[in-house]
Amino acid sequence: MNPNPLKATGERDENPKKTLLEAAPESERWDPLPGSTGHKVPVTASEDEDDEGRSDNETMVESGGADAEKDRSRQAVRAAAKNDE
Repeated sequence: MNPNPLKATGERDENPKKTLLEAAPESERWDPLPGSTGHKVPVTASEDEDDEGRSDNETMVESGGADAEKDRSRQAVRAAAKNDE
């Protein structure tokens, strides 16, 4: 890496930061703080998730499935009672 602000042609480099960035290896260009290890940000539930991480849609599907099972049970009890008469 050449920190000299003069280009190979001898003229002044208009954007030395850009030149330094372009001279860096591709894998290091993204790193805003070279050498920092960073940290993992904890995942927080979004507004449409419950405490267990289920979305509103998942909760409604589970609730609907439970309601459907109750309805089938009621219908079976009614059908059995009707046959006993």
